[in-house]
Amino acid sequence: YKGEFDDIVGVKTIRALDLELAGVTNPTQKDLALLDKTLAEDIVRAALRTVNELGRDLATLQAGTSLNLGTPRWEALQKHFHLLPQVSSSLGRAVTQADLDFIKENYQGVLQVFLNSSLTFRNGPPVSDAAPARGSFADQKIFFGTAFKDFDTPDAKAIGPNSRAAMLVHEAIHLTDNRSGEPNIHISEFDPLYDKMSADEAIHNSSSYATFAWHVKRGFDQPRFGGGAAMGQ
Repeated sequence: YKGEFDDIVGVKTIRALDLELAGVTNPTQKDLALLDKTLAEDIVRAALRTVNELGRDLATLQAGTSLNLGTPRWEALQKHFHLLPQVSSSLGRAVTQADLDFIKENYQGVLQVFLNSSLTFRNGPPVSDAAPARGSFADQKIFFGTAFKDFDTPDAKAIGPNSRAAMLVHEAIHLTDNRSGEPNIHISEFDPLYDKMSADEAIHNSSSYATFAWHVKRGFDQPRFGGGAAMGQ
């Protein structure tokens, strides 16, 4: 995936220096996540700005003024949350301000998780050896496993920084939304079922938040970043 490993020698050098300056001599998965947090915060703030813009658009539409809806923010809202302007269709339902407020609250919760990362980030077992990270609503922690890394091993490839940032957002939503782990809601952005979810399901899906954030940050959707894209690539 283009953009994952651009200038990788420089990136790795900078990360090594960051760890050295922080006095970290034996970096763990948590240490790597703490470095990735800056990029994750950046895409979340882009998402929050976009949600505010969508709110202003919605108010304009409700006042009877027409708008150009062929913009990345409206495309992203439909694609990842299945919410549409004013009308419902097989692609989703009409968005409300309450929907936007809910999405905004979840993103604000993610920033709070990151702000408290000294407490919420932990080295520990994910659900499987292949899973890089696991967010737990019950524990209010994100656990990072050995697969969360920026170096190659004989059994697996490195995960690029863009995908790790997406995973941080994804797992943080599990700490803010207690419905995000439900089987019919916890659908990967790389699963064909992602496009078939209802809006009422998608608005709780942690993958929707990570992918929407990258979509609006870049202005386009593909390629997507996340665990499904990163492992083995």
